Amino acid sequence: MLRKTQAERRWKAFEALWATPIVVLEARGEHREGLGRLLHTWLDAYHALWCVFLPDVLESGWKSSVKYRIGSKAEGRRTVDRALCVCRGFGAVTILLVYAIFYTVVYFYDVFEAVCQGVLGVGVVISATNYWWFAGFADNGDLLLDESVLLFTCAVVGISLASHLLRWYESCVGELSPAKMASNHYAEWQCDLEELDKPNV
Repeated sequence: MLRKTQAERRWKAFEALWATPIVVLEARGEHREGLGRLLHTWLDAYHALWCVFLPDVLESGWKSSVKYRIGSKAEGRRTVDRALCVCRGFGAVTILLVYAIFYTVVYFYDVFEAVCQGVLGVGVVISATNYWWFAGFADNGDLLLDESVLLFTCAVVGISLASHLLRWYESCVGELSPAKMASNHYAEWQCDLEELDKPNV
């Protein structure tokens, strides 16, 4: 409280520095003409500048900067939240694409394995494909293998392992994978089609 009164006293003394000569000029009537008029106008302008305009500007500037800080902090949080939301969306789409690609490759391998009558049939088909298309025998009877043969074979073996591990996991845990869900929905769809084909009695 004491500081406030001291600040008020200093402010009143500063205001009096400009206001006292104005009051004296007006009391003597010298503010209407000549040098008194010029001095009165000059003092009045400086009083308005230093005692009215600048304090109002400083107060308004302070309030505006506080509001700007609060608003920019809130908008900064919103911007970060939006950016995180976009990152989460991209992450979800990426994970969805990875799962879709993984399960598509595994599903096609399962179909290929079913057509080949099991893993042994897949091994025979891969060996024959490697021999006919990618490799062959040298003049001395040795088997020729190049990098593409090894990459192709390793890719098929990796997909086979992933497929069998996925089937093992599904049987142990009992949860439905997208492949099982798709096969269940396909079976339900076939049952619905069979029921539609039956004649109504």
